[in-house]
Amino acid sequence: MVEWSEKLRNEDYGVFCRAAIQMSKAENYPVWIVSDARRKTDIKWFKENYNNEIIKLYRIVCDDGIRKQRGWEFTEGIDDKETECGLDDFDNWDQIIENNSSDEVDAFINETIEHVYSLLNGLIQSMSKGRN
Repeated sequence: MVEWSEKLRNEDYGVFCRAAIQMSKAENYPVWIVSDARRKTDIKWFKENYNNEIIKLYRIVCDDGIRKQRGWEFTEGIDDKETECGLDDFDNWDQIIENNSSDEVDAFINETIEHVYSLLNGLIQSMSKGRN
């Protein structure tokens, strides 16, 4: 499957980004949360095709020790491939969130909800002004 998907990505690096948008009917919604970008080309595609000023890039990280406590085991040939670590050296994150405790994750979720509400309120206000 990885070989097949790599072949498609080499021909068109946005193929899976577009498919995800179409499958989820994302165009019908004002705010999207893309939860599983794995490659620099995924980020590149979104920045090329959507308003770069409103795209926010968050990286969620967790210490390997904690991940192991949660049942993760490193698998050579999987966990060291681009499908799992293609963004490890990407350094243009808007924010890095640590997923080592529920407090850190809860704070991130609350901040994200507030940000989404702010975006939606801005959209509603601009729509209201357009009707007046």
